[in-house]
Amino acid sequence: MGGLEESSKYRDEVLTMSVKMAAATGDLEWASRYEDFGPRTRPSIEDGWAIPDNSTIREEAILTVFADDKLSALENEAVEQVRQGKRSQAAALLQSQEYQDQKNAYQRGIETFTTNLRTFMENRRDENWSKVQKTVAVIGIIIPVIVLVGLIALRGGEHIYERATKKHKISAFARQWQDTFNAITDGVCIIDRNGGKIVQCNKAMTKFLKKPYDEIIGQSCCELLHGSTEPVNKCPLVRMFETRRSENMDFRMGDKWLNIKVDPLIDNEGYLVGAVHILSDITEHRKAIKALRDSENKFRLAFANAQDAIVWMESETGIITNCNKSAEKLLGKARKEIIGQHHTTLYPKGKTERHQSLLGESGSNFEAEIVRRGGEIRTVTIAVSTMFVEGKEIVQGIIRDITQRKKAEKERTELELQLGQKQKMEAIGTLAGGIAHDFNNILAAMQGYVELTLDDLSEDSPVRDNLEQIMSCTNRATKLVKQILTFSRKDQQQQEKEPLQISSIVKEVLTMLRSSLPATIKISRKIEADSSMVLGDSTQIHQVLLNLCTNASHAMRGKEGLLEVSLTDVDFESETRVGDEYIGRGSYVKLSVSDSGCGMEKEVVERIFEPFFTTKNVDEGTGLGLSVVHGIIKSHDGAITVNSTPGEGTVFDIYFPKIEGGEAREPQSSESAPREKDVILLVDDEEMMVDVTRRILERLGFDVVAKTSSIDALETFQEQPDQFDLVITDQVMPNMTGTELTKNLLSIRPDIPVILCSGFPESICPEELRSIGIKEFIMKPISTQMIAAIVRRVLEENKVTT
Repeated sequence: MGGLEESSKYRDEVLTMSVKMAAATGDLEWASRYEDFGPRTRPSIEDGWAIPDNSTIREEAILTVFADDKLSALENEAVEQVRQGKRSQAAALLQSQEYQDQKNAYQRGIETFTTNLRTFMENRRDENWSKVQKTVAVIGIIIPVIVLVGLIALRGGEHIYERATKKHKISAFARQWQDTFNAITDGVCIIDRNGGKIVQCNKAMTKFLKKPYDEIIGQSCCELLHGSTEPVNKCPLVRMFETRRSENMDFRMGDKWLNIKVDPLIDNEGYLVGAVHILSDITEHRKAIKALRDSENKFRLAFANAQDAIVWMESETGIITNCNKSAEKLLGKARKEIIGQHHTTLYPKGKTERHQSLLGESGSNFEAEIVRRGGEIRTVTIAVSTMFVEGKEIVQGIIRDITQRKKAEKERTELELQLGQKQKMEAIGTLAGGIAHDFNNILAAMQGYVELTLDDLSEDSPVRDNLEQIMSCTNRATKLVKQILTFSRKDQQQQEKEPLQISSIVKEVLTMLRSSLPATIKISRKIEADSSMVLGDSTQIHQVLLNLCTNASHAMRGKEGLLEVSLTDVDFESETRVGDEYIGRGSYVKLSVSDSGCGMEKEVVERIFEPFFTTKNVDEGTGLGLSVVHGIIKSHDGAITVNSTPGEGTVFDIYFPKIEGGEAREPQSSESAPREKDVILLVDDEEMMVDVTRRILERLGFDVVAKTSSIDALETFQEQPDQFDLVITDQVMPNMTGTELTKNLLSIRPDIPVILCSGFPESICPEELRSIGIKEFIMKPISTQMIAAIVRRVLEENKVTT
């Protein structure tokens, strides 16, 4: 009977612990252990009735069975709640008064039953022993004794086997319980109430605390978690001992967030004997919650502050349930005036049916009209999507006001034509720049050979006049190429820009024109920006003004007219469209040239900046004048507009960026006399250019080593770098450009002076040339006197520096 009582108590404790751990941790493994280990030990009612003359044992058996049935029902209900994720309800059920009453009833019943049964069996054994004694007296002593000993041995063996089997099962369950306990991923420890010390913990707790098992047992959780001998503020363990309910708290340990949950541990008598302390890593959970909260906040902010108007409406009824600030602004109504209205009230009469059908198509995007307060019609696009909010299907309409865009579309055709015109001019400019490059090489050779021939002829030679005419034509062609380059803006890097007052140029040009214009043309000058400064090339700005005034005088030929030139300061607070261009915010100097001439038709105005386009007679112009003007203004980061009315006149407005103050650069002087017997390395891939330049340099008294390959030139220089006093190289060459050759030469001899030549300046700027180490840049073609002066100056400057 002692084994039965011990086994029933252990089984009861194991089942109680399993179901409570399942409720505390939510681990279904504990629930499975509970189901596998059950049921509790219970007496058989039939066996109780089989015992004669002992109603007490029978009654205790019946009460114990009834208590076990109710206790098992409550625990099975708790296990089912754990499987459904209702840990808190399961824990509450196991802590209820009903559960404690049934558990106490079972424990009392099983204890009373086993005690009475043991007493009954001992009395029965005494009675049986008396009978055995009488029998022995009758039939003898030896044989009964042998039989009795055998029976006792057999009964004892059966009892030993039964106890060993039960002990093995208990040990196996204890191992399974420990394995399950250690398999829990949360850190779990059991704390004794009296000392507040940890008496048991699983492997997860050792990992959380980064301490071995032996260093944890016997310690308090405050010392291990918080490094304090006293409980922390709002300690869940202290609160649980006070309330006898589950308590929890979140806290931070290092870079992790942990959750402590403390459940009460109740003994068989209903006394609070300790606590189950569960430690969970909730870092990712908190991150997920924060991310969700941030996402919700971002959505609210995005919805409320979206630039587009957003309205929500119920899919079934079409009633508007929500809207943002942009919707209020677009509709000109307050939020309370929009919410609760049917969405068809947003549209003009007669179009509600069409919009109603389109609004039912999720993913559609259509153009519509809406009505603002006061009846104003706005054109919008509506992007439709559906979603579920609080169980209801919601249709979301994202409304974008495109009224201004629709108005702008009316101007698109004109703007596209202007853009096409601009692109055509840029293409012509690129083509002109490429042609100018080839022209410059040809003109340079022509000019060089003519100069050499003229130098060889006597003053009275009959062919000198012919050659001088060729030279004159060459000079005219050179100027034409420069105009082409100016138009194409390929020479803007070579402009001599400096701070200057446009007013002085205006006065100079108008003074010059007074003597050349007919007396029928009056000149009016209005200069308000007398001291305003711009950064520019005075020669080119002079050319712009002279060209525009000359064209104005042609427009007023044969009749009286007025030529008016004005100069004013203007400010733009934002990017502003000027003609075909947009110019940035800032201060500008506005130069205006107007006439009262014949004016121009719209078709002519659209083409006036095209190169070679002219309305003049064949012998009156080349058609490059206004093209050059356009190129110069663009190279000065300016803009030009033209307004003309047939029969009334034309106005050109030019905008130059204004600068504050500035000083003009002092011109550099140079000598033209060459230095004799200096050795020059000449490099150009055009054989004709090499030949004529070599002959000019040699005639100037220099020794020249000429090469038509940049690779050959580099090899020659590497062999004798100190032989040369100067290098003159073309820029555009195969295999190695002039700038690349210069870098290689300077890496061999850093003090060698280099002059770069080109008929096409490309993207070369003075800053880039100086950074490479190039001393001068020569634009082809160039006269003998000019090349002599430049070579002499570079050699002299190099002598001074070295």
